[in-house]
Amino acid sequence: MRKNQVFLNNEPILDFIAGMTSGRILEIGGGHGELTKHLAKKGRVTVVELDEKLSGKIKIPGVEVISKDALEVDFDGYDFITGNLPYNISSQIIIKFLESNTKKAIFTVQKELAKRMVAKPGSRDYSKLSVNVQNVGICNILKIIPPEFFNPKPKVFSAVVELKKNKKPILITELDWKIVNFIFQHKNQNIGKVLKREGFKTNSDPVFLKKARNIEIEEIKKISRYF
Repeated sequence: MRKNQVFLNNEPILDFIAGMTSGRILEIGGGHGELTKHLAKKGRVTVVELDEKLSGKIKIPGVEVISKDALEVDFDGYDFITGNLPYNISSQIIIKFLESNTKKAIFTVQKELAKRMVAKPGSRDYSKLSVNVQNVGICNILKIIPPEFFNPKPKVFSAVVELKKNKKPILITELDWKIVNFIFQHKNQNIGKVLKREGFKTNSDPVFLKKARNIEIEEIKKISRYF
């Protein structure tokens, strides 16, 4: 079991999550099979569970169980990816999904992480993760889940989020993402100053006077085209 992994055990919420899925489904972190048994009614399920003690106990007809690190598993070719994500790898799992060819995901994550995924420019939660998600589609917060719905009981609220990759990405090049990485390391500083420190030659375009916390994705692409 990964550090900080908790298990969602509220049947109505589990049924709600499963009801959002269909077809070929990849579940990240099967746990004791809490969600798996609901998913198995909706489609063909593959479960990834790192803990062999847990994966060996998931015995549901038609469900394939892989005892492996989810970050080492191929995310391509599914209709949905879902799971109650371990807190310490949630962002990595989300990025891996975004880089795959699977178009839809339903995840349970910490509430604060969910807020970052839906945050818009100018808000305190707007971040590199916001850009990653919104570069390829949309994220909706479907439900907020209290700590008592989990075992062991976490100290934070969680959220069920729906991710849909429904648009052509704007940021696609290595340079695009190099700029994103640089400016969000110092998101409260002027972008021009940040990039000058990294060796870029900026110009008089007002976009370089903006801060990363206020930048639109289209403006990031505009910056990239100058170099």
